[in-house]
Amino acid sequence: MASQIADTPLLALPRTNMLVTFRPFRIAQRLSGARPYTTKPEKQLPFIYQYGTPLVKCVLIATVTNLALQQWWTSLEYVEYRKDMDAEINQLNDKIKDLEARIEKSSVEIRK
Repeated sequence: MASQIADTPLLALPRTNMLVTFRPFRIAQRLSGARPYTTKPEKQLPFIYQYGTPLVKCVLIATVTNLALQQWWTSLEYVEYRKDMDAEINQLNDKIKDLEARIEKSSVEIRK
C-alpha cells in the first residue's frame, strides 16, 4: 500500500498532454501520513483487535522490566549477605584462634 502511494506521482499528465492535473488530496495524505483505510472504518473492530498489540507490548515491557529489576535487587542482596557472612566468618576465625591460643597457653602452664 505504501509503495503504491510512493510510486504515484504528485503531478500527472493526462493522455492529451495538454494539462497538468493536480491532486491535493494525495499530497495531504502524504504530508499527514494518513492511511485511507483508517480514515473511515466500515465496522467497529473488537477491543482485542484494536488494542491488542499495544497491550501485549506494554505487558511484555513491564514484565521484562520487573524481572530485570528483581534480578538486580537479588544480586545486590546477595552481595550484602556475602559481605555480612564474610565478616561473621572472620569474627569466628578470630575467636577460634583466640581459644586455641588460650588452650595452648593453659596446656603449657599445666605441663610446668
